[in-house]
Amino acid sequence: MSNVFKNVSGTATTSGLTVYTVPSATTAVVIGLMLCNKSSAQITATVTIGSINVLYQVPIPANSSFSGLDGKLIMTAGQSMTVTASALSSIDCFVSLLEQA
Repeated sequence: MSNVFKNVSGTATTSGLTVYTVPSATTAVVIGLMLCNKSSAQITATVTIGSINVLYQVPIPANSSFSGLDGKLIMTAGQSMTVTASALSSIDCFVSLLEQA
């Protein structure tokens, strides 16, 4: 079994950005999730894995960041993590994970 640490990132959209999809025959352990509001207004963000909301409409104050995990999240092959923001190009997301294949 191989273990590979990875970081993935992107800018959330109002229709949802797929930040990461677990490859086939792989399990991913999400160990970090940061959301950064780059705008001068409060923005909300939603993070989903598959069809389940992990974070829902979390308010992030202007020009600040939010750490979205208290523990680890396990994702299985084919599952995707999506980040949606209430305003376009306002939320950057950064995810640290461990892939196990």
